[in-house]
Amino acid sequence: MLTETRQMIPSDIKFDGNATPPQFTDNADQVIERGTHIRVKIKGIRGEVGQMYAIATIKEDFLGYVDLYIVCILQ
Repeated sequence: MLTETRQMIPSDIKFDGNATPPQFTDNADQVIERGTHIRVKIKGIRGEVGQMYAIATIKEDFLGYVDLYIVCILQ
């Protein structure tokens, strides 16, 4: 399980619960919804029997939404 708190998301990205499906968006080119690939920085982890939890941030340079089409071209 990966958790992101509001303090670890850029201020221009807002949650839109009325969208289908619900998503985080900057109302431009970034849309983060279930299944979207994102680049994160792990800030901490905690393990329990059979489970692992992590807290991460996308509030730094080069983190957040990843366009897989561009990644494939660069490889």
